[in-house]
Amino acid sequence: MKLQCSHHLLQQKMPVLYHSSIDQTKALQAFRGAVDQAFMLPETQREDIQRDFARGLALLSTLGMPFSQALQRLHPDRLGGFYATPRQGFYPLDNGAKQYPISMTGGHMAMFRLTATLDMQVTPELLQLALVFTLRRFPHYATTLRRGVFWYYLQPVTARYAVQPDTGVICLPIDVSDGAQPLFRVLYRDTDVSVELFHALTDGMGGMMFLKSLLAEYYRLQGEDATSDDPQVLDTAAVSLADDVDNAFSRFRSRKHGGSLLAAPAIQLPGNPLPGNPLPVGECRVDRFGVDGQQLQQAARAYGVSVTALMSAVILTAARKTACADSGRYQLQIAMDLRRMFHSATLRNFSWYGTLCLGAQEMLTDTQLVQGLQQQLRSLTERETLAKKLASAQRTIRMLRFVPLQWKAMVLRTAYRFTGDYFFTTTLSNLGKIPLHAPLQAHIREISAALGPSPSNSYSFALVTAGDQSTLCVTRTTDDLTMRNRLIESAFAYGLLLTWKG
Repeated sequence: MKLQCSHHLLQQKMPVLYHSSIDQTKALQAFRGAVDQAFMLPETQREDIQRDFARGLALLSTLGMPFSQALQRLHPDRLGGFYATPRQGFYPLDNGAKQYPISMTGGHMAMFRLTATLDMQVTPELLQLALVFTLRRFPHYATTLRRGVFWYYLQPVTARYAVQPDTGVICLPIDVSDGAQPLFRVLYRDTDVSVELFHALTDGMGGMMFLKSLLAEYYRLQGEDATSDDPQVLDTAAVSLADDVDNAFSRFRSRKHGGSLLAAPAIQLPGNPLPGNPLPVGECRVDRFGVDGQQLQQAARAYGVSVTALMSAVILTAARKTACADSGRYQLQIAMDLRRMFHSATLRNFSWYGTLCLGAQEMLTDTQLVQGLQQQLRSLTERETLAKKLASAQRTIRMLRFVPLQWKAMVLRTAYRFTGDYFFTTTLSNLGKIPLHAPLQAHIREISAALGPSPSNSYSFALVTAGDQSTLCVTRTTDDLTMRNRLIESAFAYGLLLTWKG
C-alpha cells in the first residue's frame, strides 16, 4: 500500500514537460520506482525525498537538459544503496575531536563556517539534491553525537538532511541532545552557499573538501562534470575509503617527551565577557574584509616571509595597540594543517595548534616583528619537534582511554583551562590558497572562513585565498570596534589594503 501511495505521489510531482513518447513514459516510471526503492526512510521523509527528485527533474527541464540526461544525472543508482538500509556500527571520534564535546559549556560550542560566493543565485532544490548525493562519500557526516562509557562517538543516522535558508546568525550551537540533529548545517542565501560544522566532525581543511565536493555535485546535476585535477573534490559516486575516516593522530607513538603542552597566561583584548560589552552568549558578529591576493603575496615576499607570518604580524600589532598592556605576552594561536606534512588523506580532524608570542615590552620594527614571527613559525613546524608533541598528546589520550567519561570530563575540562582559549590573546586560521578547477573555477567568486565565537577571546581571525581574492573574516563577540579599527591601520602599515565587505 505504501509503495502504491509513494508512486502516486511521484506521479503527481514528476514534471510532465518530458512526456513526449511511450519510451520516455516508461523510463520515467522506472525512475520513480528506483527513487522509491533507494530510500528506506520514515514516511514523511520519503515523501520529502520524492518531492526533491520531482523538483529536480522540473528544474533541469527548465534549464533545457534533455530527458535522458536529466534522468541519468539524478538517478539514485549513484547512491549505491546508501539510504536503502539502516547503517550499522559507529565512528569513534578521532583523537583531535575528543576534546570538543567535553569542552561544550555555557552555550559555547566549537563551530566554524565556510562560505562560497557563486556567480549566480543559488537554486535550493538542486543544492538539496547535491547534499543527498554528497553524503554518500562523507558518511561520517550523516551521524549524530552519542555519549559512551569512555568517550563520545558518532552514531550513523539514515535520514534526509535538509539544506536551510541562511538567517545571518553565524555558528550557533547545535543541539546535540536531539538524536536526529546532525553536526553540520548547509545554508544558502542569495549567491552564497555555507557549511557550518562542529569541530568534532572535522577541521577546516576537511570541511573545505566537503564544501567543494558539495558544490561540484551541485554543478554535476546541472550537466557540468568536475575534472579529476582537484584532490579536494571527491567523487561522490565512489564508496567512502578507509583513509577518509582515518584517525591520523593514532600513528604518533613515541616515548620521547615532546615538551610541555601547558601554556602561559596571555594578554586579553578589551571586550571580553568581563568587564567588556559582550554580545549574548553563543552569538557573534563577523566582519568580512577583502584583500587582493597578489598584493598579499607581494607584501609577504617583500619581507621575505610567509603570508601566515605577515598576517600574524598585522594581528599582533593591532592587538598591542588595542590592549596597551604594560607587561605580559600577546599570544596568537595558529592552526596548522598536518595532512601534507604527514601524508594523510583523512577527512576528519588532522590539525595542530602552535603559539606565536610577542612580549608587551618588546620594541621591534615592523620588519623585525614579522621576520621574528617567521622564525617562530619555522620552529613550530619542524617535523621532528611536531611529531614529538603529537606523540605526547596521544600518550595522554591513551592513558585516559579506560577512565569513565564523567571522570575524564573533569580532567579534560581542567586541562582546557591551562591549554584552551583563556591562554591566547586571539586565534588565526589560514587555510591558504584553495585550488579551483572546472567547473568551480568558473562559478566561485570568493571563498571565506569564519571561526565560531570563543568563550574567552573577543576576536578571532580566519584567512582564505581563492583565485586572486583573499578574504579575512574577523569574528567578534563584542561591539567594541577598537581592535577591528587597529587591524585596518596595521594592515596598511604592512602594505595591505583591507576592503570592508560587510
